[in-house]
Amino acid sequence: MKTGLIGYGAWGRHHAGAMAGTPGLELAAVCAWSEASRAAAVADHGVPVMADYRELLAMPGLEAVDIVLPTDLHHEVAAAALEAGKAVLLEKPMALTPAECDDLTGRARRAGRTLYVAHEFRLSTQWGRMRELIEEGAIGRPLHAAIDLWRRPYRPGAARWRYTRARVGSWVLEEPIHFFDLACWWLREAGAPRQVYARGTRRSATAEGLWDNLTAVLSFPGGEHATVTQSLAVCEHHLAAKVVGERGALLATWDGELDRTTNPVASLRLFDGERLRQIPIAASGEFFELRAQMARFAAVCQGQAALPITPEEAALAVKICHAAETSIATGAPVALH
Repeated sequence: MKTGLIGYGAWGRHHAGAMAGTPGLELAAVCAWSEASRAAAVADHGVPVMADYRELLAMPGLEAVDIVLPTDLHHEVAAAALEAGKAVLLEKPMALTPAECDDLTGRARRAGRTLYVAHEFRLSTQWGRMRELIEEGAIGRPLHAAIDLWRRPYRPGAARWRYTRARVGSWVLEEPIHFFDLACWWLREAGAPRQVYARGTRRSATAEGLWDNLTAVLSFPGGEHATVTQSLAVCEHHLAAKVVGERGALLATWDGELDRTTNPVASLRLFDGERLRQIPIAASGEFFELRAQMARFAAVCQGQAALPITPEEAALAVKICHAAETSIATGAPVALH
């Protein structure tokens, strides 16, 4: 399937490498804004490059596009790709606002084209295995999920887009969006979340009111709840999560800053109400999951697999992030329905 890549920054280059190694996908062209990025794409892959995504979309024989751009460009470029009849792999967050998400969902439905939003945690051997164990009844009915991340500050991105509020939208859309989605996925049987309450603080050096530290509580209809905490004011990259059920608990950790690409340290344990035991998992982390994501995208487009996350679920994650921002601003809980 001839596929064009739109965006060739740090993460876009990883997308290109993963695509080039995926059976069923062919990297046919790259669109990049800067001359340096275009030169790098030619050197890395020897494919046609261009500066205007509309030129890429007009290429004969192009069947799909992979969009790896700053958040403020997601809606514009994905909408054009869908209207051009392409299958779309779109980096998270789906778009800058819930309204833009709803528009993309409608466009994909009307065009009859795949819209795959890249929430790669859904394909993780670690976080995905937790969902499998929940479905197997290993901990009984889930009652509570807790996810905590502490890490170094974000990279600024090209032209410091990640530190520009109008472009990034919110830092809650950057990483906590993964955790809100995981909480909704792990507690899926509880129904859609009803409310979010959030607090945030920032260091004085943080640009444009973006939150370095976040705490959020997501409430579900039956009293089930999830907490998400993040700090971008520390060092390295460390993530911990647990899901507590009526009969047991799942406990996971991931430490990857010192070695994110080859051998990060990940663990998953199950407490079955009587004993704690280790659950074997394969290597976990965004670089491993990116390869799995490319393979799934190819399979979805060929009608051989289902989307791991629907556009509606991806849109809900964006809606929760916006509600969390509103809660921080008002100091009050925000209803999600």
